[in-house]
Amino acid sequence: MTAPAASRRRSRAARLLGQVQHPERYEEHLVSSAGAPIALSVWRPAPEEPTRGVVVFMPGTAVHPLFYEEFLDALSGAGWAVVGVHPEGHGKSPRVRRTLRLANLIANAADAVTWARTHLQGRVVLMGSSQGSLVALLSAARGSAEPVSGVLAHNVFDPSGVETARVTRFGGSAQVHRAVHRAVAGLARLAGGLRVPIGAYLDPRRVFGASWTRELFTLDPLCLAAYPLAFVADLITVDTSPLYDGRLRAPVTVLTAECDPLFALEDTRAVLDRIVAPRKTLVVLDVRCHLVLNEALDVAVPAVLAELDRLAGGGAPPGL
Repeated sequence: MTAPAASRRRSRAARLLGQVQHPERYEEHLVSSAGAPIALSVWRPAPEEPTRGVVVFMPGTAVHPLFYEEFLDALSGAGWAVVGVHPEGHGKSPRVRRTLRLANLIANAADAVTWARTHLQGRVVLMGSSQGSLVALLSAARGSAEPVSGVLAHNVFDPSGVETARVTRFGGSAQVHRAVHRAVAGLARLAGGLRVPIGAYLDPRRVFGASWTRELFTLDPLCLAAYPLAFVADLITVDTSPLYDGRLRAPVTVLTAECDPLFALEDTRAVLDRIVAPRKTLVVLDVRCHLVLNEALDVAVPAVLAELDRLAGGGAPPGL
């Protein structure tokens, strides 16, 4: 199949209002997950395209599926059903009166896969972007999700690894990295509900390569400005051993930019090298941005479509 041109970018008003380009192919559902309601954004395949399978998509830090509308719309236009997960307390999911925890996001991914298997046809690929990639990988590896045909991760990282310190504002040596982790974990036990602005640990200049994506994150009422400290502590102390001990039974593709300002290519390679999976593929895009699914659509969409076909059984990928 020839990959279609990337979807036309929505107008500024449409982005800020959370509008979609093809409402006739789009629907929303509210489901229960980990004891709380979450929203699912579902794009049906274009009727003129043969159905190729299902993508369950986990968004990145503090955002939601409609932040990636152009990308997800392009996948559905090429014949993929897409289930975009609004994690607990994110996006269109109701704001519940409890502290957000990472375990609930991992459960959200698993429950979305179950929903997709029940309501849609075709093999399921679990995909995540940035923070969502870690959630997707852990959900698949822990066995909490029904078996998926593959995991497609936009960037991959291990919060316990020293290289992850370079992603945050903290940086520094291994000693500094461990000291920050201990301090955050200790403070979270005392004040887990304390709100931590996203900009306190991620530099927006490295995340956003275009003014429109920065504006969308800043002004979109569905994006979160802060996480509870307990969630940040969960993230940096999460047990990632399931990625390395053989529990991950699905093939893995990692997609990254050659010059990602947030995730250095050598760090991405180092984490992927440690992951144990039946098959691993690294796809490096010749672009200079972190938000490749937003800011590099013309490159990212064809690459993702090719990898989705391989993960769903359409062909064997090249080796690392």
